[in-house]
Amino acid sequence: MKMYSIQSIEAYKMAIQKGFLQSNKKYQMDHISYNWMGKQMEKRLNGYSFDNGIIWLWKDKPKNMYKWTGETGTKMVLLEIEVNEEEVLLSNFEFWSCMIFDLNNGTSKEDFYEFYGYKMEDVFEMRSLKGFGNTIQGTTGKIVIEQIKKLKFFICR
Repeated sequence: MKMYSIQSIEAYKMAIQKGFLQSNKKYQMDHISYNWMGKQMEKRLNGYSFDNGIIWLWKDKPKNMYKWTGETGTKMVLLEIEVNEEEVLLSNFEFWSCMIFDLNNGTSKEDFYEFYGYKMEDVFEMRSLKGFGNTIQGTTGKIVIEQIKKLKFFICR
């Protein structure tokens, strides 16, 4: 399955040296929603450990990546990768974004369901969720260098 990931030049260089890209948990946000996603990945992806962090992926090539990925002037790289479906947990990006905001601002799972009419686990449903877009994101624990098929270097604006 073709997916995309945006990484810093430093992360990419380190991946070349090690032979794989793996998130460093110390650089990840310590949010309730990120921790929840990591635990879901442990449940749903065979062999995944949240101790290794999360690498974010996109099903479609990101648009306007120059603007939303980092501070102005930051050097980044867009990776086009080929991954096995069993190694990726797919979810609805817009629904996830809503979850991040609500959970990190004290909304309970029960209140979330009452307000939206969806359980948090519905983020993994690959069907249309009324009121949310259809952008598909993915999460994985590791990308082996051989999985990288194309690169595009860019500078954030």
